[in-house]
Amino acid sequence: MSHALEMHYERKVRELAEVERALGAREKDRISLGNALDALRHGKPDLASRERDYSESLQYAHNLPPLGAHSMYFSWRGIAACLGDGILPRGRRDLGTTPTSAGGALVTTQLHDEIADALRPFSAAYRLGATSVPLTGGQVGVPRINTTTTGAWLGSETTPAPESQPVLGQIALSPKTAATYVESSRQLRIQSGQAGERMIALDLMRAVGSLVDVAVFAGSGASGQPLGLANTAGVTAISGGTLNRGGLLELQRRVAAANGITNAATIGYATTPQVAEILANRAVVASSDVSAWQGNLAEGTAAGALAVTSTGVPAGVVAFGDWSQCLVASWGVLRIEVNPTANFPAGVVGYRAFLDADVGFRQTGSFCLATATT
Repeated sequence: MSHALEMHYERKVRELAEVERALGAREKDRISLGNALDALRHGKPDLASRERDYSESLQYAHNLPPLGAHSMYFSWRGIAACLGDGILPRGRRDLGTTPTSAGGALVTTQLHDEIADALRPFSAAYRLGATSVPLTGGQVGVPRINTTTTGAWLGSETTPAPESQPVLGQIALSPKTAATYVESSRQLRIQSGQAGERMIALDLMRAVGSLVDVAVFAGSGASGQPLGLANTAGVTAISGGTLNRGGLLELQRRVAAANGITNAATIGYATTPQVAEILANRAVVASSDVSAWQGNLAEGTAAGALAVTSTGVPAGVVAFGDWSQCLVASWGVLRIEVNPTANFPAGVVGYRAFLDADVGFRQTGSFCLATATT
């Protein structure tokens, strides 16, 4: 790449930062998914010059391959801004590095909330507090604590402190690809205008959020899926049966006894809507008006903790944990592609989005499952 071209794209990256800061501030400053989709439908990205420049800046900033005339890159921030409800990133934090000798297993990676903020309304895992880990490159290892450090009270001021080292391991994370596909009719495009943009954005985000939940809670680790909580070795499981408040508290006790709670603000339950309905109808004690599940079935409380439902949770399972110990890694940005001839005779256009992601759990002791709940 020539120096002049490098300077051009560096300027574009700076402009991208300014554009993203202004997203949603003023209508004329918004990146429009509708404009982008319309231009891609015609195979003429130049018709949406602002969105084209935005996509090119993302391509350079993330070292992504160039796209054809029917594709563009969108950041999660850009997609969220198209929804019009102020879902924007709130911060950024970094993991440190250390040699792998003497049990060290830390790798440098950037952690921030852009994806989590964008997908939170559509993903139970992110609402519970799963940690978003944006990555670059191929497979990486992130640290996992297999055995925690212990300490002791000292008998006197001359008593030496006992040596105790944590046993660390690594979670191998590698990009696994998920895709979602939406079709739009000619009449819908004519009649809906900007409402159509929001509808398509909502549909894409809802589908991606559902894919994240399936990966986190039930991923098989085979056929291209990440390995989810229900299939991760070392996660304690109890029989749910006629689960009630006592059983819900047992899940909490087991996690607490394993020193699995790192952040009390991110503890909570996840289950299916069917099990939530059962718990909402099950009195804590006989003749009591207090049920094991309080609030609505989408998001309520159970045994004093946040409780959410997702169709991605396996049937009959109630999962409790400190969800900050659940890592959802992602690579790059959202890639949107348009097929203008999905159904040419009917004027149907297809929209496809790709997500590269993986899932890992820092401490298996931070989670406990109740299975076969009835």
